[in-house]
Amino acid sequence: QPLRMSWPRNVSLTTAPGHPMKIEDIAPLSTAHLVKSIDLNHHGTLFAGRMTEWTVETAFLTARTALNCDPSRIVCVRVHGMDFTKSVGGGETFCLEGRVAYVGRTSLSIYVEGYMPTATSERIHATGGFVSFVHVHDGHGGKPIPHGLVVEPPTEEGMVKDMWDMMEQSRRTRLVRRRVMFGPQAHVPQVTPAAPTQ
Repeated sequence: QPLRMSWPRNVSLTTAPGHPMKIEDIAPLSTAHLVKSIDLNHHGTLFAGRMTEWTVETAFLTARTALNCDPSRIVCVRVHGMDFTKSVGGGETFCLEGRVAYVGRTSLSIYVEGYMPTATSERIHATGGFVSFVHVHDGHGGKPIPHGLVVEPPTEEGMVKDMWDMMEQSRRTRLVRRRVMFGPQAHVPQVTPAAPTQ
């Protein structure tokens, strides 16, 4: 089943700098595209590469809004867990909604759902996936630095916690794979969750 969540909208982020907030309080961000002939593949449906491009774009805008920083300080490091569950034809309106799914000390991961809207509130799910970013000193290969967004790890059972846990497990798997491939001294980036301030 595709991930489907109901998150609060139009939330004002008024917490003090460094003060932990709930991940549910970070409002989602939406984009929309008209699927044109230039966006189609040899089957006459939306090209997966274009869909991925729009997914990364929406994720970047979501991350940039959440961090409220210079966009040159945000670097995309990973596109993962994408699925394509329904084809999208030419002339369709294709919408994407990005939500912050996981927050580390220097990184954050965004979940993006791509769908076709209907006359009702129902969505026709077409794709979903995660895009991870790192906050760097500058946009030209700079060193990762803390972004300052402090989020409490979710504790209430539900889709938000499931997604956070999924990102934690994915991180552990990557670290194990890196050590297997490059040895115990392999460089491991620090992407642990930010600890709430006391």
